[in-house]
Amino acid sequence: MNEYHLTLTRVREANGQAGESESIHLDIKLHDEIYEIIDRVNGKNIFSEQATASEFAIGLKLFGEIIIKYRHTPLFNDFLPHFKSFMKKLKQYNGEN
Repeated sequence: MNEYHLTLTRVREANGQAGESESIHLDIKLHDEIYEIIDRVNGKNIFSEQATASEFAIGLKLFGEIIIKYRHTPLFNDFLPHFKSFMKKLKQYNGEN
């Protein structure tokens, strides 16, 4: 199991003001190597900016872990087949399809 520490800090608010120093710290355990996932998503050229691809990969991986962990919960149970279908398409995506 791979372990990561994620820190999210607001740098700037929508109105342009400097963000408060409030941060969220999360310790995360993932079955997959997140940096390899980020590299794979970046390599698919889905997004024009590498930062967007990284944001997508991290968010999708975290969301996917929750869906799988709580797959027997009615909220996620109905969504799981759609998520699996999306992941299959993403893995097969080569920039042309």
